[in-house]
Amino acid sequence: MILRLCVVIPTYNNPESVAAVVREVLAQTPYPVLVVDDGSDIPVLTRLGSEDLRPHLESARLNVLRLSVNRGKGNAIQRALRACVEKGFTHILTMDADGQHLTSEVAALIKVAQEHPWDLVIGARKFQTAGDVPSVSKFGRRFSNFWVQFQTGLPVSDSQSGFRLYPLFQLQNMKFWCRRYDFEIEVLIKSMWKGVQIRETEIEVYYPDQDKRVSHFHKLWDNVRISILNTALVVLSLLNSHHSAREAAFAVGAGAFIGTTPFFGFHTLIVAIVAFALRLNAVYLWLGTHVSMPPIAPFLILGSIWIGSTLVPSPEAAALTWDQIDHLSLRGLLHEARLHLAQWMAGSLILGAILGLVLGSLTYLLVRRFHAKKRLSASWNGRVRGGRFGNGFLRFVIQNIGLRAGYVCLYFIIPYFYLFAPKARRSLKEYWHLQKPDAGFFGSRQLILKHLFRFGQVLMDRIAKNFGLKEGFETRSHGVEHILAAREASPGLVSPGLILLTAHVGGWDFAASLLDKTSRGFYIAEYQSQERKFSDVKGPDQMRHLKQFTPDPGAGISVMELYTALGQGNIVGLMGDRPMGQHYELVKFCGRLAPFDTTPFRLAAAAKAAVIFTFGFKDKGREYEFFAEPARFYRFEPGRDRDLQCIEWAQEYASCLERMLRRHPEQWFNFYPFWSTIPVSPLSEGKMRQGHRWQEELQTPSGR
Repeated sequence: MILRLCVVIPTYNNPESVAAVVREVLAQTPYPVLVVDDGSDIPVLTRLGSEDLRPHLESARLNVLRLSVNRGKGNAIQRALRACVEKGFTHILTMDADGQHLTSEVAALIKVAQEHPWDLVIGARKFQTAGDVPSVSKFGRRFSNFWVQFQTGLPVSDSQSGFRLYPLFQLQNMKFWCRRYDFEIEVLIKSMWKGVQIRETEIEVYYPDQDKRVSHFHKLWDNVRISILNTALVVLSLLNSHHSAREAAFAVGAGAFIGTTPFFGFHTLIVAIVAFALRLNAVYLWLGTHVSMPPIAPFLILGSIWIGSTLVPSPEAAALTWDQIDHLSLRGLLHEARLHLAQWMAGSLILGAILGLVLGSLTYLLVRRFHAKKRLSASWNGRVRGGRFGNGFLRFVIQNIGLRAGYVCLYFIIPYFYLFAPKARRSLKEYWHLQKPDAGFFGSRQLILKHLFRFGQVLMDRIAKNFGLKEGFETRSHGVEHILAAREASPGLVSPGLILLTAHVGGWDFAASLLDKTSRGFYIAEYQSQERKFSDVKGPDQMRHLKQFTPDPGAGISVMELYTALGQGNIVGLMGDRPMGQHYELVKFCGRLAPFDTTPFRLAAAAKAAVIFTFGFKDKGREYEFFAEPARFYRFEPGRDRDLQCIEWAQEYASCLERMLRRHPEQWFNFYPFWSTIPVSPLSEGKMRQGHRWQEELQTPSGR
């Protein structure tokens, strides 16, 4: 993945310095510049219309986004973020318009971002060499750093620096409250909560003399806003669940210890103090104190007194027999407890420690198991949902009772799936928010249920058709002639190899039956799930024409087998919407950045094969529509960056897929958060390797 950066300069009434900053950035960097005029009294564009800047405005390397009303630096950055996502940038670098940030330091942040493209990079200001640094800036940084570490548990050396490089993919779906200077604190903390790594690199800064400074930071109201924000974030940090199993176990154990102590009525207050002081999860602490619930509390009191009596003798209180205790009222029990207060206290410390250790250990095991499952399901990992018994039962119903009976089963299966498949539910919520942002709470839930029901119908149809129940199915073709035409030798092609590029939408595999018109082989590249084999969902008739290519998960994708298959004139079926290796790029899809595989385009360019975008969708009843776009011939142009060409080709594919989804929006079948999950496929293992594997594999073409 390559970094596509835009330098963003928010400004408000900086007429003397903004033009100079823009000139420096344009002269010293190759990146486009977006100036966000946050309602300045004199429009910034009048300051940037000089003869030396006019060519940059005309070429669109320099752009100005004018906001009619001043709403704050945070609002300006958020507007720039949305605008840059719309333009297809992957990162933005923000710098102040007052000249404090030096253009010469841009390269330092970019170097870090190239090594860690998913991370947020901060330019940590070197105050010791910055000259006359305002004392309020020094204090503000220390104050802010303390609260950021308290709220996240991670240290940051300069949380107030505005010289930052933001990864847009990580931020594009976040929601923010703040619109002014407090935004920079909010985005930092929420990014860290989301799991975004923070990278820092030291930078030099410039502070002009006191009489030349232009600052719009209001010492009273901006500090009030930051204080309110910190208060809200502290509460959220005490309640959130972003804790390790060890931290959760310690919090539950500490809560059990507190709940065992004699301070009834004050446990909640003690929990709040301990949670704040030790930065523990307040919910876990509070749950731990429930060991002293009314049915259990008397036993805790008696157990504590009994243990304490062996350590602290009490001559004032006579020992009670269990028979006497059994006849005591609650008031009498509390009276005896007061007489045994010292014993109660001493015993509660020991009993609380024991209960804390036991409950903490159980919590550790449970949370660790839950986190392990959560990590496995964080992104698409090749695992499939549904057991062999359930799938076998549905197959039995369809084969012996009929497809309509299978549809009836969906009325029981889909509600269960909706309730107990939270990742699929969240992913469809994300999807429908992009497709129909005004659907509302209940409307979006209805759309999700209809979506899952359509998915179930497609699965039922697949089972029925692939195992012999073919009657009644019809497929309307829109463009199959493009496939047949591409099978003939074309100018510039050594052999008529063909790549059919599709996606996880609709009934794409139904298109395979149309390929019976050709005698050539059809190779399909897919990840081999451990739970299910390819033959489990394909009938024997289709298996005669489909040759499965299963990459080795331990070695990554090797393209040579597919390259050879294309060279022999075969058809190769690939998915372009899930990165299967190290070659992918972020392109615009449904208004957001999304990762798309560039392997098909690199393979087509290397093998000189044609590429056809193909999609299949379920229509009414048992009718399906098959779409095939005209053949495309992708070739690397000499002198142009190959990665940039792949981005253009991937964008073309993503735009075509988006058009198809407008026809059938309920047949998007990627059930993981597609627009917010960093690609970690079973084959790529999350690594963004640098190297020249394609050149090495294809330098000596096999069979050519």
